[in-house]
Formats: sequence, structure tokens, C-alpha cells
Amino acid sequence: MRFSHTFDTDYTDDEESPSSPGPSTHDPARDMSSAALAATLEKTSNHAWKLRKASKCGQRCAYDRFMNLPPELQLMILSNLEFGDIERLRRTSHHFRNLITKPVVRQLFPDLRATLQNTCYSCLEHVNYRGHLIRAERNDPRWPFGSKCFDCTAQHREFMIGQKYTLGDCSYAWICRWCGYPVTTSTAWNQPEFHRSCYKRYNAVLILFFLLGCFHWLCIIVGGALCWAFYRSSTTILAPTIVSISAATTCMAETTPSTNQEPQVNFIMAFWALVLLCVRGQYLRTYHWTAILESAILGLWVPAIYTILQRTMASPDPPSAKALATMTFIFLNMYFRLLNILGNIVLMCEYKMWRRRRPNVNPLSRSAHLLMTLLVLWTYPQSIEQEYPATWWFGRPRPQGGIA
Repeated sequence: MRFSHTFDTDYTDDEESPSSPGPSTHDPARDMSSAALAATLEKTSNHAWKLRKASKCGQRCAYDRFMNLPPELQLMILSNLEFGDIERLRRTSHHFRNLITKPVVRQLFPDLRATLQNTCYSCLEHVNYRGHLIRAERNDPRWPFGSKCFDCTAQHREFMIGQKYTLGDCSYAWICRWCGYPVTTSTAWNQPEFHRSCYKRYNAVLILFFLLGCFHWLCIIVGGALCWAFYRSSTTILAPTIVSISAATTCMAETTPSTNQEPQVNFIMAFWALVLLCVRGQYLRTYHWTAILESAILGLWVPAIYTILQRTMASPDPPSAKALATMTFIFLNMYFRLLNILGNIVLMCEYKMWRRRRPNVNPLSRSAHLLMTLLVLWTYPQSIEQEYPATWWFGRPRPQGGIA
């Protein structure tokens, strides 16, 4: 829940200015004694008593029980609350805002500046360890009440990979490229932008990506071999088998008659797909060109599967084993190409995968994040290491500031 900031929360207007470098000095004349504080509470209680009838029955009963207590007991109850709880009362109830004034807050929290710096201004949760807060600079208008916890910063999409963030304990931390949270502990060896556990998961994904790529190439080779073995005389079936096999394509192009231009075209497309993959770096994006090539390669498989299906349906006999095997591997190749196209489209839209673990996300958005993450990991998991802003065309190289 994000609270409105229309109320004044400047409790340090009499303290040190944000531009002054030295520590704040304690003014004994500003302190209130317990008797003076009790008198303040009693005065505000008398003022709030006039407003009781405006509240609802349930709220009035609870509020009346609290206001009927002696001021000393009210102070004792308030002293057991955190600053965030008191601030919630002041923001959500005009009665408590009139009751808990700034002098009362300063009396309840003698070290008010440290309390403000240890509290997230968005969710008002108190964080004991300042290393789990994003520190606000002195030139920030909210300082010293400008720190923000990790969950609120992630929820508001304010974390960006490739940048260092100042924590509440004045240390610096990178944002993990896998989970999207600051790397404060268990840094991966020689990888400051990964948690140790996140880097292990990333390596496991790379291994799985390599194995799936081998399976993809196996389907391409087997499907091409079946087409060459059983449908050598059909040009519409023979042509797509040369796609994405650069070494085999060269040999096939040399033995193909000059009247059949599809193998040479497929060789050029496969060559450019390989070139785009090689020149792709941390800044340069080639996903749009790769998606176009993948779409063209997918389209070349359509005549092949259409011809085989037409022949199978025209034959009075049941489908042969060679036709079923060939169609199976062609369908697998087309399915893999379709996944590659969808994955490149997601990458082309600059999907920031590290934001998938933001808190308080509805189930529909979480499912969409899961689907897009799977497409990205299937297509090009190394995109986790890319830098921002992106370059979409060949140009002057930028200074590399990526993973050390």
C-alpha cells in the first residue's frame, strides 16, 4: 500500500539543513518534559473530543477508549510503536494528526534523524540494517526521510542493471542481472552483478540452452536427411533442408542445377543469420534482423510440409513410416523456428527480465512475465548480459561497461 504524501512529514525543519555537512546539534531548550508532553496530549485530546461524533460507531468506540486514557498512558502506548506506525496514524486520521504533533514525535524519537533514515518513505517499514535500504542523497528534497527499501524500489521499477546504487550504510552495490535486487552478499566470483546462487542458475540455463540447441540441430540434420533420402526429386521439399546447415549447404549448392535458386538463397540467409549472431554484442541489438530471417526460413518449410501432406492424403494407402517421420521432424523444425521468432520479438521490445520478480504483481502479469522469460531463455539467454541504452544499427562502438 502506497500512502499519500500530501501531509507534511518534515519533522526536522528546526534541525540541520541538508546542505550543512556537520552532524546535527542537540538543543536542550527544544526538549519537552514528560509533564509538558502530557499537557500537550491533554490539550489535543480535548480538541479531538469535539470531533468524535463525526466518526463511525466502530471507530468511535476504539477511539474513545484510547482518548479516555490518561495522557501518560497514551504516551506509553505511542512509545511502543514504530515511527512508520505513528506516521500511518497521522496520514490516515485527522484526529491522530491533531493528537500526535511534531513535538510529540520528537519526544517519542530522540534520535529522529537516524529513525527517518532507517524507514522506507514509501511503505513506512522500519529496516534495522541500513544496508537493505537505498540511500537518498543530501540534495534529495526528501532527505533525511528519503530512503527506500528494496521491495518498494523494485515494485516501482526503479532498479536498472549496469548501475551502482548507494545503500543506507554508504556502501555501493550492483543490481543482480538475474533476480533484479542489489548484490549485497554472496557475490559470484569475478561477477559483481550476480548473486552466487543466481549465477549458478544462469550457468545452468546456459548449459540447458546448449543442449536444446544440439537437439535443434539434430532435428534439422535428421529432417534434412529424410527429405534428401525420400523426396530427392521434389524441389519444394528439397529446398528447405539446406537452411541453417552452412557446411552441408555449401556442398549442396555446388551439386544443385543452376535452375534451382532456392538453395543459394537459403545459404545466403543462413550465412547472414550467423553473421548477425557473431556481431551481436552487449550494446548492439540484431533481434529485428534475426526475426525477419527466422520468419523467412519458417516460410520455406511450408511448401515442403504441404507437399508431403498432399501426397499422403492423395494416396489410398495409410501414411508410410518415412512420411510420418519426415513430417514429425519438419514440424519440430517449424515449431523451433516459431519459438525463435516469438523470442526475438520479445527481445526486440527490450523486455527487462530482471523485473519479473517485482512484489505485489497480479497473477496475470506474473504469468505473462513467466511466458516472456521462457521465450527469452529459449532464444538467447546471453541477453541477460546486454547493456543499456541499446544500439540498433552498426555504428561507432561504445565504451564497454558490462560484466567485469
